[in-house]
Amino acid sequence: MDCLTELKTCSNCCGVKCSFSKGVPIHSFNTKFEHKLRHSMIERMQVRILYDHWFPKYIDVLGITLFPYILLAEKKSKIEYSLLRHEYVHIQQCRDLGFFYFYISYGLFYIYYCLYFRFDTNKAYHAVKYEIEAYATELDPFTPEQIKELEQLEVSRRLMKQIKRIK
Repeated sequence: MDCLTELKTCSNCCGVKCSFSKGVPIHSFNTKFEHKLRHSMIERMQVRILYDHWFPKYIDVLGITLFPYILLAEKKSKIEYSLLRHEYVHIQQCRDLGFFYFYISYGLFYIYYCLYFRFDTNKAYHAVKYEIEAYATELDPFTPEQIKELEQLEVSRRLMKQIKRIK
């Protein structure tokens, strides 16, 4: 998946929202039934943001996505736009690729780069292709569908104004 990925209705196979890259639907399903089943399961899983959570603090990061949860180390009033956008990109990656594929491939990439960079975990983290995409798109605007989903979550008013202002 690259930075040119967009979310729109997949008219050729299933008629539900799915990711497209350069006009081609991104999915590897054998049948329309499998595609619709996956989309219906994922759409029912509402994203939840947990603020001031112990887990990101424990592993010394600002935020981590464990689909469908975004765990953030800071309080709601201190969260920055770029951090929320970065973690939301990982939510989209989970939705596009599927939960198991995303986390298994992420883990394998991370292990590979840890070995490649001789256990420099910071370099390994920044070399994972999912992180490269998340960092590349963290200043991009949210889509109207994403804004609608974020409005249902407990996002601070300051951050919500910033989300709607960036276009």
